[in-house]
Amino acid sequence: MLENGPQESQLRLLSLVEEIAAARSLEVIRIDEGFVFDVPVFSPAPGKKKKKGRKARRRQFVYVSADRKSMDGRDMFQVFTICAPAERRLYRNVLLLNMNIPFGAIAIYKIKERNYFVMVDTYLVEEVSRKSMENSIMTLAQCGDRVEEILMGTDVC
Repeated sequence: MLENGPQESQLRLLSLVEEIAAARSLEVIRIDEGFVFDVPVFSPAPGKKKKKGRKARRRQFVYVSADRKSMDGRDMFQVFTICAPAERRLYRNVLLLNMNIPFGAIAIYKIKERNYFVMVDTYLVEEVSRKSMENSIMTLAQCGDRVEEILMGTDVC
């Protein structure tokens, strides 16, 4: 098992972020906890396919950080996107949605003293590939935007 410290994890994350941003032509902002990708998303109505060449109607911010530990103490990358404020009236719908999303999971995450529903995925630093991290960022952006649209009916986060 490869041992990583916080600095090695941060350097690995920086390398992955730079590679993914360049490959996908995505804007990235550095924040205290890691990075934020600004991902254009296409949200066709349910059952309809997106058309080639169509411009994105919405954007989804996807956060990546290297400040998590697994239950056995190994360094982890966390990838998440905000879907909606965590309001009690939405709990049942969120739990039902959680079983039908194709990737990641919906969780509650506190940001600046407010709870939000987020779509989240995690990776062990020692095992993640650029391809899996890129897939996570792009899929969470698309699915997170769709969950946001289902729960809130509009682009709120």
